[in-house]
Amino acid sequence: MEDLIEDQYPINSRNEPLPRKIELAEGWSFHKLELKVSKGASGQIRLMYLVNTTDCVIKLVWIYSHEQFDKRPTEVDLKNVIKKILNC
Repeated sequence: MEDLIEDQYPINSRNEPLPRKIELAEGWSFHKLELKVSKGASGQIRLMYLVNTTDCVIKLVWIYSHEQFDKRPTEVDLKNVIKKILNC
């Protein structure tokens, strides 16, 4: 996570689609970082985070393994967490 302070968009990250019916304020973007901690799909960790380039802020949204979720947490759960983080 500390590496994100230096580079918010490392090569193993990508823009992540937002849950339906949610919009971010200007300056915010949503990303997913993929980390391999061991071999195989179960050894892949995903870190979802928000970046605000205007205020130089990074907010952790979710950390999960491929074993916990095939693709990503549910739209409803992601939407609720993002809203809570951003106080929407």
